[in-house]
Amino acid sequence: FDERDARADAAADAARERHESARRGSALAAAAGVDSRAGAARARMRAPRRPPPVTFSGVAATFELDGAGAGALRFASAGGGRAVDGVPAASRLAVGGSDGAISIFDAFGSNNAGVPVARQMLLGHSAAVTDLDWSPSGDYPLLASAAADRSLRIWDVSSGACVRCVYCVDGGTFAAVRFAPHNANLLLAASDRGALALINVSTGKRLGELAPGAGGIEALDASPSAPGVFVAGTERGAVLVVTIRENDTTLHVAQHLALPRLTGGTAPVCSVAFIDAARDAPRDSGRDIGSEEGAERCHVATGDGGLFLVR
Repeated sequence: FDERDARADAAADAARERHESARRGSALAAAAGVDSRAGAARARMRAPRRPPPVTFSGVAATFELDGAGAGALRFASAGGGRAVDGVPAASRLAVGGSDGAISIFDAFGSNNAGVPVARQMLLGHSAAVTDLDWSPSGDYPLLASAAADRSLRIWDVSSGACVRCVYCVDGGTFAAVRFAPHNANLLLAASDRGALALINVSTGKRLGELAPGAGGIEALDASPSAPGVFVAGTERGAVLVVTIRENDTTLHVAQHLALPRLTGGTAPVCSVAFIDAARDAPRDSGRDIGSEEGAERCHVATGDGGLFLVR
C-alpha cells in the first residue's frame, strides 16, 4: 500500500510539474509575441514612408527645361495662328519657366515622326512666367506672356521677337492674361493687386482699367462663345464676371459671385476655365452669365480643394 501511494504521489508531482512548465512556456510565448508585435509597430513608426511608385504609363512625352520649373503652359488652339516652320498651331506648346524663359515645343513632332521637338526659346522676362495665352488670330501667330518682373510681353512667334512690352502700374505684377476670342486686337491683363487692364495689342496702349476691389486676381479666362465676356478668380475666393462694352471698350463687372467655403478660412481661386458649350457639352436651359441665350458654364478650382461649376 505504501509503495502504491508513493508511486501515485510521484505521478501527481510529475503532472503538476508538467502543467507548471507548460504554463510558464505559454506565458513566455505570449510575452514574446507581444514584444514582437510592439517591436514591429515601433519599426513601422520609425521607418520613413515610401512614396507610391511613379508610373509613366500613358505619358506620351517628357520635356526638359534645363532645371527650371514650369510656371505656365498653354497649347495653341487649332485656329490659333498659321503654321510656323511647318508646325501646325494645334501642335504648338508654350511653356513658361521659373527663370523667365519661354520654350516653344512642337508637342506632337509634326516633322519628326511623332517625337516632340523644342523649336524656340523666347528671352526677355527677368523673373518667373506667371501666365501665357495664344492669340486667336489665324494670320499672325502671337503669344502673350505675363511674368513676376511686372511686365506683359507680346511675342511674334514666327520671328521670336518681342513686339510689345507693357508694365503693371498698380505696384503689383500681372498674374493672368487672356486674348479676347472675338477680337484678337484686345488683351485683358489682371494683376495680383486686383486691377484689370484692357490693352490694344497693335499699339500696347491701355484702353480701359478697372479695380473691382475683390482682392488680387489669380486666374482669368475668356468665354469662347459670348463676345467680350471674361471670368476672373480672386485671392479672396470670389468669381467676377467681367464684360467689355463694345461701344467704348470700357470694363464692367457684371456679376460678383462668392463661393461657399469648404474650410474655416477664405480659399483663393487658383483656376477658372470656361466650358466650350459647342464643343464639350450640350446646350441646356440654364442662365447664361454673359447673355440670356443658352448656358455659359465655367469650372472653378479653389486652394482648399474645392471644384465648382458656375453658371
